[in-house]
Amino acid sequence: MAPLGIRINCIAPGVIETAGWKVYSPEAVATYPQTNPMMRVGSTWDVAEACAFLGGPSGRFITGEVLNVAGGGQLWGETWTTGKPDYSTSEARADCPACRRFFRAARRPAPAARAARQARGERR
Repeated sequence: MAPLGIRINCIAPGVIETAGWKVYSPEAVATYPQTNPMMRVGSTWDVAEACAFLGGPSGRFITGEVLNVAGGGQLWGETWTTGKPDYSTSEARADCPACRRFFRAARRPAPAARAARQARGERR
């Protein structure tokens, strides 16, 4: 795509304050600023400025990147301010048919690797 002048990038927002926060308790919302090194939540404006940066002239030589708009939260790894949800446990994923299909497919070798192995007469 890049030779055609098409750039493909990704914006990965962290904890961004939106109207959707109304579903969370005030206690949970109070913990959100503690999820990143900047110790604050992001705004929709922060995300909009990142989009303008990547989509504008300043991003004309940027492609294939993920721009984290997360206050550095990606440096801290997984943060669950309200406790990790039940569906994230390995036991819950084992009960999920879609998850089982996904993980089974992820363990399969790529078609090219499979074809090379078959050409060499190897069996799995």
